[in-house]
Amino acid sequence: ADDMIAILQHLLGQQQPPSVDSDPPVTVATTNPSANAAGWHMEDVTVDLTAVDDGGSGVKEIEHSSSGAQMAGAAVTPGAFAQQVITTEGATTVTFFARDNADNTEAAQSIEVKLDKTAPEIAAVTDTPPNANGWNNTHVTVMFPASDALSGLAFSSPDVTVSTEGAAQDIIGTAEDKAGNLATAI
Repeated sequence: ADDMIAILQHLLGQQQPPSVDSDPPVTVATTNPSANAAGWHMEDVTVDLTAVDDGGSGVKEIEHSSSGAQMAGAAVTPGAFAQQVITTEGATTVTFFARDNADNTEAAQSIEVKLDKTAPEIAAVTDTPPNANGWNNTHVTVMFPASDALSGLAFSSPDVTVSTEGAAQDIIGTAEDKAGNLATAI
């Protein structure tokens, strides 16, 4: 019996104490494609959520949802990777957090995705209408009023004064919104 007790004490002495995981995982969000310098996208966006639990019990799941232009209730994706695709124009906030296998949960984080897939509106208008025969006998200024309801205008062509004579002169103006969408008017 003493031998059995000694063996049991020896085995118990070799056991490792249970590890304690008290640190939550950490999630990083990236967008594909990346936003432009103004913070806008002009095509559908995939938000990649990648969680790590360094030295911990491992990532159990990622919970994510969206609000704003594109509403989506909470979704729970098992594992350390989740995706959410943003297809609705406007500003959408994706909120997310990860949980590890020890049930440690990180604080909720969010990323804003701004999407504008629509080109601006632009027109070519003149300051002087032509006569009944379609001609002007003075200089004509062509203006390019433009607008963009989502991201706003980044550029619109300035007015052009036409002083050369001749028929069918094409005066072209362009407008670009902050997402990079282009429109032209003649």
